[in-house]
Amino acid sequence: MIKMNNKGFAVSTILYGILSLIIIILTLIFSVMKTSKDMNSGLVESLTDSMNKCAQEEANLEICYLDGCSNFQKRVDEYYGCIGSTGIIPPPPIPNDLGDVGNEIFDENEVSYDTGINFDEPSSDTNGNGLYYTNETTEDNKGIYYFRGNVENNYVKFANILWRIIRINEDGSVRLITQDSVGTSKYNNNGNDNAYVGYMYGTPGSSTYALTHANTNPSTMKTFLETWYEDTLLDYYDDKISYYAEFCVDRRKDDSHLGYGQNTTYYAFIVEGLQFSCSNPERDLFTTSVSTVGNKKLNYPVGLITSTEVIYAGVTDEINETVYLANGTNFWTMTPSYFEGKAYLAAVRGNGQGGSYSASGSIGVRPVIELKKDVKLQHSECSQVGTEACPYIIE
Repeated sequence: MIKMNNKGFAVSTILYGILSLIIIILTLIFSVMKTSKDMNSGLVESLTDSMNKCAQEEANLEICYLDGCSNFQKRVDEYYGCIGSTGIIPPPPIPNDLGDVGNEIFDENEVSYDTGINFDEPSSDTNGNGLYYTNETTEDNKGIYYFRGNVENNYVKFANILWRIIRINEDGSVRLITQDSVGTSKYNNNGNDNAYVGYMYGTPGSSTYALTHANTNPSTMKTFLETWYEDTLLDYYDDKISYYAEFCVDRRKDDSHLGYGQNTTYYAFIVEGLQFSCSNPERDLFTTSVSTVGNKKLNYPVGLITSTEVIYAGVTDEINETVYLANGTNFWTMTPSYFEGKAYLAAVRGNGQGGSYSASGSIGVRPVIELKKDVKLQHSECSQVGTEACPYIIE
């Protein structure tokens, strides 16, 4: 676990350095008692070298941070690698400049690795509540910091709307989902073809997967969200929202199914394997025209939460009313589930239970956006900021 100081530098760096020294000293004492003089001499020399090396790496890291050097992350990796070689598990790495929102979140929260979490089970006191770090299944192994379970300090007030923080990206952008649905909508007006699992889709009735899932026609959901963005955020708040946000509509399918027409097909929500990265970014990674990646099919940087994000948040096929995403109403994700006579998308019920819902049905819509790293927070006098009563307020 880790705490950040007011500058955003990991104070655990010093704590772990001290802990390393203590363990080294204890190891030396134990070794003196159990080994011969010659062996002790070699061990002392080896451990002293390790201690000196880690101390030097820590000094380099401090200097690099204070000078604002361009290779800060490299220095972080070198230091954690040195500490890790002593047998101590280092804390999750934290970028040195996360902006106001990111730094405030890390000031108020401890962050842990998620290695002990069973994602097949709901979040709980013994299976993850709080802020966690992962770089597994992410694009280029970039780190993300995500909230899981029964958390009460990830509220944000922005554009006169109450949001919840899903995660903080390594670049400092902050991914948000509205606390409440902004309305109800079908995902697509029709659902009688594999095409309709898509946020955009090709030609229904096609005889190939490629033609069925071409990004030709906007879904009902895409039109709903982009109209909402125009009406709610575009005029006054657009400059605070990242146009580099990425939304993966993962249409990877089970290899034994065809994925077109009315052929039964299982998609990402059913297919094994959670992943934040997009398996086919050219087709399924929805981005705006300013992005250097993805399909650039978004008019505005708005989408929905994905099934991977809801599962990491603590949602499973069991009821979980304490998970922060549970708000009493059913709502969509943008992850295809399956086609079996009808198209289905992954969804979350109001009681925090995950499942699937017919694309032609109508349930709640909770938009997802990303705040830019450099947005500013209003100063708060609250004893605990980020709660529903005292959310982070974006200027």
